[in-house]
Amino acid sequence: MRWSARKFVLMGFVVGLAASGGVILWTDEQSHIVARPAPPAAAPATPETSQELTTIVADVARWQSEMKSELTTLRAQLASVDHDQSATDQQLDQIADKIRRVGLEKTASTVGEKDAEAAPLTPEQEQERAAARNQAELTLMEGTLRAETSDLAWANTAQLALQTTFQQEALPGVQIVNTECRKTLCRMEFSLDDSTMQESYSNLPDLIPWSAPGFLKIDTETGAAVMYLAREEHSLPQLQE
Repeated sequence: MRWSARKFVLMGFVVGLAASGGVILWTDEQSHIVARPAPPAAAPATPETSQELTTIVADVARWQSEMKSELTTLRAQLASVDHDQSATDQQLDQIADKIRRVGLEKTASTVGEKDAEAAPLTPEQEQERAAARNQAELTLMEGTLRAETSDLAWANTAQLALQTTFQQEALPGVQIVNTECRKTLCRMEFSLDDSTMQESYSNLPDLIPWSAPGFLKIDTETGAAVMYLAREEHSLPQLQE
């Protein structure tokens, strides 16, 4: 095919224009890309600590609450011990006064020479004296138990042995109410049925699972009984004569 000079010139112009337009478009695009401002560099991430601080504050508040609760419980226990000690001291004073009065009555009833025997007490006086001594011994046992620290290893073993023995060898009409051991003493509370009280009274000491002295007191009117047991190779507290 033949091309005239005019066609060739026109074709060359179009081709040149197209080429120039392409360059311009590419150049504009490149200019646009180059001119676009670069985004600022991201700041380094800072560790989030607010949640950790919140957790720490909550833990501290919980610890403070627990400490306050424990202190409140300890104060209540100390107040109870002080109250029990005051009551024990008052009972001991009353018992000592009764014993003193019984002694004065006995002294007043003495007649004859200095070496003469004192006149025997009346049955009422003997009964009063025995009751006063029993109450003094009971108060001494309870006061000693409350004043003792706890030997947890022995106390837990002793309590388990007592509960197991008295439950396995259950006596008719006998119900265990409470068992408590400290360091050298144990205390057991029972409820006795009227119909078997006498029999139970004589059989209770036989069920002690170790060899040790004991003290048993029964209220025949209510059926409530309390037993104090000494630890092995230990003695019960004794009244001063």
